[in-house]
Amino acid sequence: MPRNSTMRGFSLLELLVVFTIIGILLALATLSVNLVGEDENLEKTARRTHALMALATEEALLQGRDFGILFEQRGYQFLAFDYDRSEWVAYAGDDMFRPRTLEEGQYFELDVEGQVVLLDAEPPDPENGLVPQVPLLSSGDLVPFELRIRREFEDTVFVVSGQANGVLEVRDESEDY
Repeated sequence: MPRNSTMRGFSLLELLVVFTIIGILLALATLSVNLVGEDENLEKTARRTHALMALATEEALLQGRDFGILFEQRGYQFLAFDYDRSEWVAYAGDDMFRPRTLEEGQYFELDVEGQVVLLDAEPPDPENGLVPQVPLLSSGDLVPFELRIRREFEDTVFVVSGQANGVLEVRDESEDY
């Protein structure tokens, strides 16, 4: 029986080229998904911080007590004003307001009333006194601020901001930088 000359298989070289192209495409897809995932983590951090600040603002109104947030480069903690001792203390009333640490590679930048605030790299020593950069007043008022949440070596930026009338918002400003 004669062989059909139109039927032939793929050569080893052709198969290697196809598998190489598929491998490169898969690698690029994996890298792009990873970058989007990191942006989603940054956005998640911003939204969580915003939600906790909004909750603390509501607590201040409900309890008639001044709260505040003390930021450092890679974390923050909630404070409450102790009127008996006339000082700010770490808030221990609810586990929701426990001290928070950012994920690896994330960091904060803070402006309060248009002025850049230099944030410490390490948590402050409570013995030296704690003072929040952002007070959350029992009247519902806020000191205007902008908290930028960034990832090292990237242009992704999410901003949590507060206005004097107590309005808090979160926005993505990545394309602006």
